Amino acid sequence: MTNSGWFAKDIDTNKLSILYHKKISVPQYHMLCNPAGGFITSSTDLGKFLMELINGYSSKGKLLKPESYDLLFDKQNKSMSNHHGVFAGIHPKHNNIGHLGGNVGVNTRLTFNTELNTGIIILINTDFSLLSQFTYVKLFDTLIKYQEQTLK
Repeated sequence: MTNSGWFAKDIDTNKLSILYHKKISVPQYHMLCNPAGGFITSSTDLGKFLMELINGYSSKGKLLKPESYDLLFDKQNKSMSNHHGVFAGIHPKHNNIGHLGGNVGVNTRLTFNTELNTGIIILINTDFSLLSQFTYVKLFDTLIKYQEQTLK
């Protein structure tokens, strides 16, 4: 992953998209609490990360030990209907494991289907001030349907 980092100084900022909040461009900013967000990455690097997650789930990962992947994807509270792993939501309806997030000027989602070993990445350079949550959910649902129809 050569186009990713926690700080703008670690990447080529000429490759960054312009972020928008309420139709106003957002100047580059830095998160004070990095683990809660603020990781800067490209769609290519995020795709590489997603492929490693899929491989790790399938016991073919190269970055972590198999037991670490088991812990990463294990449901942490099995009594809850909305299952959560260490870093990801587990959605049994579509056999998906993923993570989503957002901040001022950005929305992201990364998920993969555990049966089909395929993934979906959404990177949007606006927050919910311009993009309705309904539109976002409709986009994701459309991608899930496409994934399930074309790859089964």
